[in-house]
Amino acid sequence: MVTAAWWRRVSHTESTPILLLFGGALCVMVAAAVAVLVAINSRPIADDFGLMPWIGNSSPLSFLHSYWIGLTDRYANAVLLLLSVKAFGVHAVQLTPLLLLALLCAFATIAARNAGAGRRGRLGAPLIGCLAVIAMIVSAPSLFDTIGWFNAVAIYLAGMTATVAVGAWMAHLTARASTPGRGHLLLSFALGGVAAGFTEVLGAVLVLAALLAAVNVAVVENSAERRRRLIASFGAIATGAAVGVAIIFVGPGTRLRAHAQQASMSLVRLGTAIANNAWFLHSFLDWRALPAVAVGLAFCALRGPLSTGNGVRWLIAWAAFLLFAPLVVVGVMTGYAGSTIAPYRTAFIATASIAAGVGVLTYLAAGVAVAARPSLRGLLVPVALLTMAIGVGGFANSASPLIRAERLRATLMASRAASIHRQLHLHRTVISIVPAPLIDPTTQAYDLFYARKPPYPFLVPAIREYYLIPARDAVDIVKLQPRDYCLANVSVSWFGVRSCELLERSR
Repeated sequence: MVTAAWWRRVSHTESTPILLLFGGALCVMVAAAVAVLVAINSRPIADDFGLMPWIGNSSPLSFLHSYWIGLTDRYANAVLLLLSVKAFGVHAVQLTPLLLLALLCAFATIAARNAGAGRRGRLGAPLIGCLAVIAMIVSAPSLFDTIGWFNAVAIYLAGMTATVAVGAWMAHLTARASTPGRGHLLLSFALGGVAAGFTEVLGAVLVLAALLAAVNVAVVENSAERRRRLIASFGAIATGAAVGVAIIFVGPGTRLRAHAQQASMSLVRLGTAIANNAWFLHSFLDWRALPAVAVGLAFCALRGPLSTGNGVRWLIAWAAFLLFAPLVVVGVMTGYAGSTIAPYRTAFIATASIAAGVGVLTYLAAGVAVAARPSLRGLLVPVALLTMAIGVGGFANSASPLIRAERLRATLMASRAASIHRQLHLHRTVISIVPAPLIDPTTQAYDLFYARKPPYPFLVPAIREYYLIPARDAVDIVKLQPRDYCLANVSVSWFGVRSCELLERSR
């Protein structure tokens, strides 16, 4: 009885297309279930082993100071690591990405509402916001780097969340009828500085985006006073982000890392890095682009096409910015760091922005088609749901081997912890440690390798501290992959991990 009454109320009071509402909600739930499974099955890996005991055993000021002078100067990242580990302990690995995804959906909803997604019903903006987040996450080159690896989550997913929050703030300032006050300048500066503090890559992108927004307002805003205040607010965002980037680059930790990486810039290195990072654009243009296409179609169904040519021209400019500017910035930072191609976690910045650009272009194309042939409007929702369903289906299918690998690794880590504790209880002087790399070829995360000599010896003392192995005890890294630690048809040669078939043949 209650359900029937609720359905009648929604059907008559909400003009949001019911098919889009329920079909989109189903896609959101499926994608959210996949993301939750990746998060809750994650365990500490790589530099997480050092961070957990370091934060847990240090005072907040001691940790922040040591992080600042010895590792990196990404101050917002350091604060988030500190707060999450202090609040959740080892479970920060699972809870932090879930909280960030929830915040990302909230900020994307605010941006969508201010962009006009709520014109045909109260539920339109939340739907578009959540679908946009799905489009960003599906575009990630490595889902584990995006949601599962704690330190990467606290840099890149957190940075993306803060950047979307700044975008939502900019959309709010632009859409509100009143003129921004002086107090908005300080908040804008602070938001830009916080977002840039997660990673200098996003900070540089944010500077460029805020400057483009200022130019946009200068051209289209009619009120002189409002134009001046909006330009000042966006300039404050750019200034805050620029200050954040400068703090990161001149800090002692970053300079130490830059010296170790022999960081420098040359046109040859820059060109090589940008060309190689364009590979991510090529890899993106497959089924992973479909959720972004669906967002553009759904937004057009809810908001309708733009009615002014000036608005269309500026959306084209923003689409071009989203498609290319972050990709170039990632390439510049990659070349400066001495690499030829960005790690998957850094490339997520470019691919997420590309997803947004594809969504904007799709909205524009759909608007042109509907304006030319109004009868096509009825196809927007079915096509949007079809493309979203295919994209989410591909996302779930591609994530299933990763989830299986995470569960297998969690089992081995539990067995390893029990074995180490048992050896310590028996007062063994040599503690045997079994490597537990993630069996997934689309991630660069690592634990220890099955090899004669571990290629990353700095991980050994971190794991020793994580498991509370006394300094007087020696450690022995097991060289052979356990028989039951394998996935069918999945081998990762650089981790020394073989598939179940190859492992069985070798024995």
